[in-house]
Amino acid sequence: MKSWPAKRPHWTASRDASRSEAAAGNVQSLLQSLQRSGFAVEKISGRKPSDAETLPRLQSALAGLEKPLEEQYFAARQSADALTAEVQEKQAELASVSGGRWVYPHGDAATRVRDAVNAELKSRGMAPDAKIFCELLSVEDESWQDCVEACLGDRRFDILVPPAHYAAAKSAFVALRDKVGPISLLDTPSIRTANRKADAAPADSLAAQVRGENPLAAQYAETILGRIVCCDTPDTLEQYPDSATRDLLRHHPFRLEHLRAPQRYIGLDARRTRAEAMTAELEALAERRRAAEQTEKTLKAAYDQYQNALSGQERWRSLALCGTAARP
Repeated sequence: MKSWPAKRPHWTASRDASRSEAAAGNVQSLLQSLQRSGFAVEKISGRKPSDAETLPRLQSALAGLEKPLEEQYFAARQSADALTAEVQEKQAELASVSGGRWVYPHGDAATRVRDAVNAELKSRGMAPDAKIFCELLSVEDESWQDCVEACLGDRRFDILVPPAHYAAAKSAFVALRDKVGPISLLDTPSIRTANRKADAAPADSLAAQVRGENPLAAQYAETILGRIVCCDTPDTLEQYPDSATRDLLRHHPFRLEHLRAPQRYIGLDARRTRAEAMTAELEALAERRRAAEQTEKTLKAAYDQYQNALSGQERWRSLALCGTAARP
């Protein structure tokens, strides 16, 4: 049987060279792909992917990729995860609003305080009749609603109970400490006393635009809004110490302010409008999430390709050492 001892070294060298060239070609492909993706990657040129000058330069370029590629991949993954969480949160809020229950600002603090007060009232054998202030109001002229809500601000989310239940409600409110956030408990005994002495709100006041199904809610709204004069144009704002326009210009004593457009919470139409707005927000969020997920997928593929390329470096080093040892 014949043997081929003289050809075996040639076959081994040829095989190793092919493997080296293939590994180097993979790295060049990765670098080109990353260049197209916007990475600042050095362009490597050479006669062959495996020539003596090109291999070290490929190794150097590859070594510099690890940190930026890893950072961008994990940042993309975090962005996709954050958008997914935001979509889920918006979906839960939309389901609540569509089902007739608001999710209020500040982590739904108003609902939390109301429920705690009602639990305390119920434990004392009282009717759990605490209400959120804005749920007891309506606006006569829709063109003034943004102005009404902007001027009320977070007071819209205050808690109202009948005067006879105020002391029990106060004990629950005090026990909540800083968990109440910006929410207040209305002192309804004092509101009732003040109502007996108060004059009706002027017809040109912002309070005249508001109706309350609860007399105490109506009185509280009047207390806040009764001094604000409604002006049809900005030209007359300075004629009054406190005035406002439909388009959210507010004149205070000695200063003019542009109020921020509020999220509406007063009236049934506000709930429907919010549901429509949230549906649009969800569509935009979903599109952003799809783009983020695609970015993550692209970077994950590049990262995996990078890890595979790293495994070829050891082969290059071995080949280089073997080549050095073989030289006379």
